[in-house]
Amino acid sequence: MFSQVGEVIENIPDVDLDLRDLNLFIIIRTILGDK
Repeated sequence: MFSQVGEVIENIPDVDLDLRDLNLFIIIRTILGDK
């Protein structure tokens, strides 16, 4: 899970995301079956 978080953060260029938004994004990625 933590590796996914790091991956997501790396793919976002200097975007100030709320922690809830980041969690939601990870949940969406998981639902879509994205690695």
